[in-house]
Amino acid sequence: RAAYHTYAIDATDERTPWLEGHAQGNVPSGGAGLISTAADYARFAQCLTNGGEFEGVRLLSEATLRHAVSDQLGPMGAQQTGIVEAAYDGFGLIGGVVTERTMSSGPPRSHLPAGAASGRGTVAWGGAAGTYFFSDPANGLTCVIYTQLLDYGIGAPDLRPALCRSACRLFPELRAKLDDFDDACLEAQGFTG
Repeated sequence: RAAYHTYAIDATDERTPWLEGHAQGNVPSGGAGLISTAADYARFAQCLTNGGEFEGVRLLSEATLRHAVSDQLGPMGAQQTGIVEAAYDGFGLIGGVVTERTMSSGPPRSHLPAGAASGRGTVAWGGAAGTYFFSDPANGLTCVIYTQLLDYGIGAPDLRPALCRSACRLFPELRAKLDDFDDACLEAQGFTG
């Protein structure tokens, strides 16, 4: 049995021993099994928002990033496949994406990471215990939520959207988009103020 060493390599190319031991098997899913620190997960999400750069260092080429966050499903969209339970219209190599189709579909867009405030090109992905990120390059916003709540979609289905919307409400321009959207939804339901 051969031992192996895994190193975390940061932007300065400094090698830091991370884990020593024996292989623990394979993860049979391309969308599961991430091992990361909370800080590195946030850096990854920020890198996506920054167009593949983090702290002035290019980590992903423009072509790689463009391919990774582009809709891979085409005209059928994610909603018809059942992949993401209608959370997005498109699905890229990293996760759900906000596409031109999503942006032109009209209300309600409450299924998006930040509702009406989500910009075209937003990409997002979540984990089994509720950990979630979205990267919105159009608005320069990165949001990472760390939870440890299995079945969060059943026990706390409003938690993720509420946290994402709260993050957007910190910015006046995004808050205005959300307020306008909320007013339009209320009006469509017959409520007027």
